[in-house]
Amino acid sequence: MRILTPTKAPRPSQVEEACQTDEMIEAQNAVLDEQYMLPAVEYAQTDGLSPLGQYIYYDALVVHGPGSDEDSFGGIRDAALKACRPPAQGGGESEYLEAFLDARTKVMLKEEAHSDLSRIDVQRTFIKEGKWNLTRPLHWTMYGDDFSL
Repeated sequence: MRILTPTKAPRPSQVEEACQTDEMIEAQNAVLDEQYMLPAVEYAQTDGLSPLGQYIYYDALVVHGPGSDEDSFGGIRDAALKACRPPAQGGGESEYLEAFLDARTKVMLKEEAHSDLSRIDVQRTFIKEGKWNLTRPLHWTMYGDDFSL
């Protein structure tokens, strides 16, 4: 593998080509697992959450990052834990996830880029529909686009 120096930046076509290699795909998947998927599943299992809770945690980790400040996943989770007990501590999953999404909404509304809350609305709809295992069919609208599985 050739290392590019700052004086010779890659052309867009080189970047596109590199993104298609097995090595790059493996590296991207490793980062995805290490920073987002595995922590989401671990935290959700600790809190006694269903696959829907794992998805909600994963989405928050991707959007807000894994830090501990109030605007990151850790801060959002801490706010939810202060507001409501998770299932692992005897609380209800619906109530806990709603508290988590309430805390997350406050964070999202701080930035104009996150003013569209349709991703949160989808998650709340899945809670109301009892889609704990994300059993299909699933239908949702996010950012104005309709989706179905």
